Amino acid sequence: MKAIICSGASKPEDLRLVEKPSLSAGAGQVVIKVAAAGVNFGDSLIIKAERPASMPQVFTPGYEVAGTIHELGDGVVGFTIGDRVMAFCFTGGYAEEVAVEWRFVYPLPDAMDFPAAAGFLAVYGTAYYALHERAHLQPEESLLVLGAAGGAGLAAIEVGAAMGARVIAGASSAAKLELCSAHGAVDIVNYAAEDLPARMLALTDSKGVDVLYDVWGHPGSDTLVPAMANEGRYLIIGFAGGGAPKFNASLLLYKEVAAIGVYWGQSLAAHPMRNRDNIAKLLDWYQDGKLKPSVSETDPLKDAARAMQRLLARDAKGKVVLITG
Repeated sequence: MKAIICSGASKPEDLRLVEKPSLSAGAGQVVIKVAAAGVNFGDSLIIKAERPASMPQVFTPGYEVAGTIHELGDGVVGFTIGDRVMAFCFTGGYAEEVAVEWRFVYPLPDAMDFPAAAGFLAVYGTAYYALHERAHLQPEESLLVLGAAGGAGLAAIEVGAAMGARVIAGASSAAKLELCSAHGAVDIVNYAAEDLPARMLALTDSKGVDVLYDVWGHPGSDTLVPAMANEGRYLIIGFAGGGAPKFNASLLLYKEVAAIGVYWGQSLAAHPMRNRDNIAKLLDWYQDGKLKPSVSETDPLKDAARAMQRLLARDAKGKVVLITG
């Protein structure tokens, strides 16, 4: 089979396509013939060696895939060979085959194609976990999504809307904000051209935003806390903008704002069966038309480096997906 590999501390341009032996399913595993694999910002961190010491130096990146089950290991429950599935594989996804523990594999709705499925789990799983379990978002609360036009941001807009929140989208251009509106944002803010804290207060009648979903890693996080509601929740999702939010503890105390880290992959590994219920809820919303995965581009597996560079340059509107066929 063909697979992408990286070695040591790498850059996207160092990714290489190689031939590797076909896989066999171990106990509790399925082997999936991969049709599509999602490209995520987290993949770039792992490639740069921001990964557990237990991970081998030479490995295949990619943690979400979609395809068909090719082989079943002993102890697998609820699947048969040929089933159309998506999976969170933690690593190994940029390949024509991947072996995954069955508890992290989910059946596809008939209407969901492989590219959409390959870009579904990481962004929608994170959004629902963050908003439902970490922030306890309530109907009619205000939700501001920063970095809203990427795959993670659009998913948060849709999940927030499905939960009954009033969603405000923040992005850096008119074209990106138009996309956010199409996915359910009620209000929009161009944070490259507008005073973001002032707009947060203006849009909430001076109350401040209840929940802030920060995909970007806003460099002025301390300027945003005063524009949040008392008992607001600042969700730290990722650092796609290249930096991490920094907070003055006295501001958090004064506003009673909670800064909350969100790492869905860790929660998934610790509580796989609880997360199956969350994914089932998301798939119900998908079938009801409330979630509409946005794939901005597909690239062949051999062009994984180009796909990741596009993602890191923030050129993509929606998810970037690799196709193996």
